[in-house]
Amino acid sequence: MTKDLQPLSVRLIVVPAVVALAVALVRGQQATPAGTYTKEQAEAGKAAYQVNCEGCHRPDFQGDQDAKPLAGSSFLNAWRGKTSNDLFTRINKTMPPDTPGSAGEEDNLNIVAFLLQANKIPAGTTPLTHESGVPIPATTPASNRR
Repeated sequence: MTKDLQPLSVRLIVVPAVVALAVALVRGQQATPAGTYTKEQAEAGKAAYQVNCEGCHRPDFQGDQDAKPLAGSSFLNAWRGKTSNDLFTRINKTMPPDTPGSAGEEDNLNIVAFLLQANKIPAGTTPLTHESGVPIPATTPASNRR
């Protein structure tokens, strides 16, 4: 009797574990969801970035002195596991350092869209919002294509 129960108990443990692993693998391989921001938001963000950010973070996003990079591997490593909402909150509450939030929420949201674009996260058709929570990847989608 024990021998008959053992395969069943093993199946009750192994099958759900395999299903959970498969779901995790599929989720990990999915691309950034469509609709992360619109191209129009990124264009508006470019103009806002030039006025409010470029002086310190430079046109190439690599920063100068105390201004940290906003694109590329250093930025992605620093923001890994965070979202567009986290980035918006940081920008809105602390930038520019001498007058935090002075660009306004809409411009700051557009700046986030522009930074997502600069980090090669694809645009979609749904505008970025404060609640979007677009994941910031550890690497750019383009760098995964080799």
